[in-house]
Amino acid sequence: MAKFILFNSIKGGVGKSTLAAQTAVFLADFGRVAVMDCDPQQNLNRWLMRRNEAGEIFQRKISPLPADLDFSAKNLNQFDFVVIDSAGVDSKTGRTALLNADYLISPLKPSQADLDTVLDHDDIIQQAKAINKKMHAFYLLNMCSTHHKDSEKDDTLNVLKEADLASIVLDDVIFERKILRTSFSEGGSCFELKNNKSAKEIETILTKILEV
Repeated sequence: MAKFILFNSIKGGVGKSTLAAQTAVFLADFGRVAVMDCDPQQNLNRWLMRRNEAGEIFQRKISPLPADLDFSAKNLNQFDFVVIDSAGVDSKTGRTALLNADYLISPLKPSQADLDTVLDHDDIIQQAKAINKKMHAFYLLNMCSTHHKDSEKDDTLNVLKEADLASIVLDDVIFERKILRTSFSEGGSCFELKNNKSAKEIETILTKILEV
């Protein structure tokens, strides 16, 4: 049976679609991968369309799934991993995904605006975990500044760790780098480009979370 990896937040602009795409490509080395785009903006599906239009440039193959798919559907057995991108709001579709996810990754930026959403989001996660007891939930700082004097990353991590959340707060973070934006816009990923720091960061995090 496929493992469901959900990227979920109640705030937009935190990088869910980009990270979902990177994750799908990473997991393609470990099994058959599909993506499910539950966000009305359809950024992940557009990424996959660009990828398919590129033809043989990208060797790792990824399949699309409809957002209204029954999570118990038999055709899911053909996949090892399903990566789900949810909308940046609390929604019925997002809550359904939470009740079926094996792994929840909740990205947020190191900013006060993102921190302001955490407690409300944590309430939703607690409700989901009361039913979906198999779900492993994580908060992941994304789009962090690479400037060595910037303290927002450490400050945000400290606040999150003091909040007694239902999700594990990851110490590893992902830094803001152009390669993630440009590869996404071309239907690719950082894993298909040589010698880049983003690939190493994301691989380290996903290996710890998913134990692949």
